[in-house]
Amino acid sequence: SLNERFKEHSQQTLYINKVPVEDEELAITALEQETAYFLKIITQYCLGVFDKENLKQFNSTIPEAFSELRNSDRYQFIKQLHGDMYNYAVTLQNITTSQEQVIQLSRLIAAARNGMYAAKSIKDAEADITQLRNSGNDVKYQFYIESKETASLLLEQFAKQLEKGVGKELQFAGLVDIYRTISDGYNGRLQKLYNKTSMSQLSDIEVSTIINFNGEIYSAFKSLVFALKELQLIGDEARYFDELPGFIR
Repeated sequence: SLNERFKEHSQQTLYINKVPVEDEELAITALEQETAYFLKIITQYCLGVFDKENLKQFNSTIPEAFSELRNSDRYQFIKQLHGDMYNYAVTLQNITTSQEQVIQLSRLIAAARNGMYAAKSIKDAEADITQLRNSGNDVKYQFYIESKETASLLLEQFAKQLEKGVGKELQFAGLVDIYRTISDGYNGRLQKLYNKTSMSQLSDIEVSTIINFNGEIYSAFKSLVFALKELQLIGDEARYFDELPGFIR
């Protein structure tokens, strides 16, 4: 059954299944690696929802079993993995006596939670994506094409950001670039929608659908940015992201 397949892969998680929580320092490292892996899987899920025909493989650590699942089953896989990570993190938090480790674990839990929010937003937008992709209306189809291109660009940036070997300064600069791409894309698509030619070709309901869809996409990518922020940034750099205009937690 599907549940058995998830359970089987849950036991084959890349990192946390190999380290007992009692080995606290190694366990935190394993959880950090698992969180990065979790976010890689979410970038792959988001891309698949946008473009089933041209599914790029950004990272070889994503299991083939996940890639072969239908989108609805991929989402269940992500929820299962999130639950496993959360249980591991909370167990670890309950036994550690180090305040520094408690703070680090809180950041990793927040990173995974934001990743889950991103997956949920994309899941909620999936029906709209399908409708826009299959639409005979030029404005709606063009909106899909532009959204897909922005999503592909962003998800590739997210994937690169998650790769090992990126120094802290590059991580910070990379997140700033991603933030700007998200904001520019969101506002740019709305401006195009509101021009007279576009509005004349759409009903009020179609306009509402597109605005809601644009909001879901914005919400998904905003959540991914905060997931990466929790995973990669600390101190002043992390506080900078919390104060960025237009990003409401």
